Amino acid sequence: MKSAPDTSYHNCNVFTQYAEYRSIDIPQMGDGWQNFAKYLMKINEFTNPLPLFQATVRAKTASATSNLKTAIYAEGPSQAQQLLRATYGDDSVVCVGLGEGTQTLTPDQLKLKSLADQKVEVGQRQKEERARQTVAKAQKKMQIVNRARAAM
Repeated sequence: MKSAPDTSYHNCNVFTQYAEYRSIDIPQMGDGWQNFAKYLMKINEFTNPLPLFQATVRAKTASATSNLKTAIYAEGPSQAQQLLRATYGDDSVVCVGLGEGTQTLTPDQLKLKSLADQKVEVGQRQKEERARQTVAKAQKKMQIVNRARAAM
């Protein structure tokens, strides 16, 4: 098993040690931090790829307008939106979302999700009302006890 490379910036062979540790075949670097940064950026592009964003764009033709789904790699959602606006036009981007795990729901699925959310909300309101009524009963009992004590 190979040992971890020396990460001190004083050592000029850090990149070479890293490449040997990761078993990366690199051309002769030569001296200088510019080459180091250039190859490190290349490694970073492969080890940390850009996230995939899914987007819905409006395509306009002479006879019809339709919403189409597309995917784009970008650093963030705002960059994805900028790239899409530059490609498809300013008012053509409908929505942009993270591509992994994100799905577009059909109208029927949206309705079911809305009803499920409403069910959860009603359940929460029911718990709150029960708690309010319990507190009101306890306060009423306390008032009765306090009146009885005051009458004694």
